[in-house]
Amino acid sequence: MLTPLFDTSNMFMAFTIMHWYPILLVSILMISYIFLAKKHLNDRQQILFGTGLAIIPALCVLSRMVFTSMEGTFSIQEELPLHLCRLLALILPFVIYFKNEKWFGITYFFTMVGTLQALLTPDLPQAAPHYSYMSYWVLHGVLIYLPIYCIVVFGFRIKKKDFINAVIAGNIYLLITLLINYGIGSNYFYTSHKPPSASLLDFLGPWPWYILSVELLSIVLFLIAMVPFMFKTRSKIAN
Repeated sequence: MLTPLFDTSNMFMAFTIMHWYPILLVSILMISYIFLAKKHLNDRQQILFGTGLAIIPALCVLSRMVFTSMEGTFSIQEELPLHLCRLLALILPFVIYFKNEKWFGITYFFTMVGTLQALLTPDLPQAAPHYSYMSYWVLHGVLIYLPIYCIVVFGFRIKKKDFINAVIAGNIYLLITLLINYGIGSNYFYTSHKPPSASLLDFLGPWPWYILSVELLSIVLFLIAMVPFMFKTRSKIAN
């Protein structure tokens, strides 16, 4: 019954219909859900509904660990929830349920910058119906809309201190993954080497210099992610 989920005969090809279709499908669904929550749910229902949406990526992370164990390919070097998007998937249900604006401010930058890059340049070997393909697009597709849910439905906003907190948290996470990767021979957060598939890291120099390049590029992208909130703040001041 589960055999198709382990079918490795169909290889994923980036920038084809198998790349864009799941993004389009999840986007349509998530935008509809956000509109529904904003217009038709009360405050408590919005929290519960948003938490339910946030649990979906978390289940993708956990189910991947189960499926790799069933497949016999589970390893602590590959499957621990220490890649950025997988870690965010486990954190965001709590952020939304408790409406924690501090942690929202941190996860906003990581999600909008990191997850967007994962959608555009997926590190994905298999295509449908393999479980890794299905979980990858549900995980990343839903994940990137969770901050939008908080902004539209809860009215959360990004402040300068959120930018600073995100930069600090990112560097702490970098140091932690460097230590873990050194200890167990893994490549979480891609701090040991670049991913095998094409990615933005290919343009940022060899190891370890691309890590410094990512640091600088992240600051630039974080600032770009702040622009809508900076513009709105200036408009309020002008009025």
